[in-house]
Amino acid sequence: MQVLQVCQAVLKCFEETRAKINEEAKSAALSSSIEAAIRPWQFETALVFGRLNQYVERVTMFAGILNCAFDYAKLEKVELSGPKLNAHIVSMYAASGALLEEIGRKTGDEGYNPLDPTVPNFVADYDDYMHQIRGFDRHLATLARQAWRADGTLEGYFKIMVGFQGLLDRPEIHQEVSWPILWYT
Repeated sequence: MQVLQVCQAVLKCFEETRAKINEEAKSAALSSSIEAAIRPWQFETALVFGRLNQYVERVTMFAGILNCAFDYAKLEKVELSGPKLNAHIVSMYAASGALLEEIGRKTGDEGYNPLDPTVPNFVADYDDYMHQIRGFDRHLATLARQAWRADGTLEGYFKIMVGFQGLLDRPEIHQEVSWPILWYT
């Protein structure tokens, strides 16, 4: 993650510096009595930073996969009221682990580097992985709502919130499980 932060800081510093230089060039041209044309600092950033932008995009995608895997690893500790709901949670935990193993197998066994921008396989694999994770998110949101409705005690509500930890903050889950529905069921 530090690599990503450094790359983003370099790009941000460049953009800020370029904007500042262009602004100073414009103000100097307006205040100067000399009629010399001051040209703003322009060059093709795609030529200079194209590879870096592609690398940052790939690292961001890879970090997204790892964040999803980290979030879904939390399901191992979730215990809900009822064996049916627990069985669904266990199967989702296993399926999310299998998805991560599949990405690992594809990048490791097939030998392509996921951070190499010239390899198109990773983008297709990433899109497929994220599509399946969005489906898992919707299913998990349904399970969270069912668990919330099934457990009517304050202690049970806190167990659900602690068990799901950051999973309830995932966009798909948060959209499906709105807090007013949870509090007033």
